[in-house]
Amino acid sequence: MIPRPSRSRRHSGPQSRDDRPVIKPLPKRFQPSTWLIGTWRSDKEKTVRRWNRGAPSPSDSGRREFIEDGLGKTINRYTGKRWHHTYEDSGFCLPYRVIWQNGLSLFIVYTKGRSESGELIHFVSKSTFYLLRGGYAEFFTKDDEPQ
Repeated sequence: MIPRPSRSRRHSGPQSRDDRPVIKPLPKRFQPSTWLIGTWRSDKEKTVRRWNRGAPSPSDSGRREFIEDGLGKTINRYTGKRWHHTYEDSGFCLPYRVIWQNGLSLFIVYTKGRSESGELIHFVSKSTFYLLRGGYAEFFTKDDEPQ
């Protein structure tokens, strides 16, 4: 009888000194953090259309009407390190950092003084992302106009 080789865990690609696989960063074209840089506008039409196609939406009709009224009024501009947020005539600016990303999502953390808050951004394409906001999805479209 011929002995079978043992089934050892094999990893393709580079190994670290202690034989664990080395995690390589994603190529830039697949890094949502590079897509994020620029100006993004809340897209009321796309948000409502996606709600009607099954995206998470407010369940209560009164709440839905209230939220719909505020859609399309938010502008977010991301630089390499800062988030500039504007809603109607008011705004603020906070530093942020990317904590994690994969091919279509990223998790960022905003810092305000000693407190931090995080947000998971889901990309549909390089020019559209959505955020989950307390039970509903809000879609944003990239503004191609230079600011």
